[in-house]
Amino acid sequence: MRLIAFDYFRAIAILCIVAGHSISYKSITSFDERVIANLIQGGSPLFVFISGFFFHHIFYRQFEYSSFMLKKVKNVLSPYLFLSSLALIYYLSSGISLPDAKELGVSSLTDWQDYIGMISLYLWTGRTSFAYWYIPFIMLIFLMSPLFISYIRQSLKTRLVIFIIALILAMIVHRPAGNLSPWHAVMYFLPMYLLGILVSMHCESVQRYLHNKAFILGITVVSLAILQAMVYPGFGNLHKLHPFTFDGLDILILQKIVLCFFFLSLLEKLSEHQPQNPLLRLLADASFAIYFIHPWVLIALVGYQRLPHLEQMSGLVQFIITFPLTILISLTLAYVIKRCIGTYSRFLTGW
Repeated sequence: MRLIAFDYFRAIAILCIVAGHSISYKSITSFDERVIANLIQGGSPLFVFISGFFFHHIFYRQFEYSSFMLKKVKNVLSPYLFLSSLALIYYLSSGISLPDAKELGVSSLTDWQDYIGMISLYLWTGRTSFAYWYIPFIMLIFLMSPLFISYIRQSLKTRLVIFIIALILAMIVHRPAGNLSPWHAVMYFLPMYLLGILVSMHCESVQRYLHNKAFILGITVVSLAILQAMVYPGFGNLHKLHPFTFDGLDILILQKIVLCFFFLSLLEKLSEHQPQNPLLRLLADASFAIYFIHPWVLIALVGYQRLPHLEQMSGLVQFIITFPLTILISLTLAYVIKRCIGTYSRFLTGW
């Protein structure tokens, strides 16, 4: 499978993530809106799938644990620590309440031990921002890399059995409440990472199977979104505090698995006709910087009501306005930072 398609997939994945966060601010009530929200929300599995694919495609053949982790610390953990520290400094100096303080058990901060405990909690959970939970989770996945090396070396039958067990487990445990538990997130997203590895290992067979399948895959994605809207009263991701209490089966992860194949089928054909699409390549290159920056742009636009009359608009109209604007501002900020400080920007924004 051509990597151009996966470059484009990274661009689509970051668009899906920002779209999901943009629509989460909106008032979604009708059945149609809930179906649309089910399609838009939950973009993180796409990123996890891509990460699993590249783990096998790029790192497996000459895997060396210490150098692999060092690269992830530089490119992933460093911008996370920098931006999370800025966020904590802002919250503490401005007098604004710390996000999810009650859920995290953070109350009074009277001495240095309280501050150390608070900082540790926020860095462990990523709750300095509603999007940053992904970094503690994915760093745990990276730390588990020797297990994935062992997984790759198993027989195909064993790999498929492990994947199916992980998928059933994910459908039971759902995502963690408030995205506050990285280990709970590992249980939920593990099958997406394993699926990415499997696709990389059998990319030619997958490519042949997906050829001209975009339409039927797209219909399946929409059907699963409709099914979820019929079964569950809410929309988007399912969350719960205790992973092993049964509260229905997560349908969204099945939808996102099919969505991955839909995009691969579509983007493989696009990459043949447009191997140098400048917009998709730019979004792919800047995807991690957009991920780190977009929460603050959304908070500024929506949380601080920088867009006049936004609250009077319908949920989907609000989304149509805020989503492209958030992408444009985030990409512009990422580009300006990169132009100003060059290669050092990777340590600050991931690009």
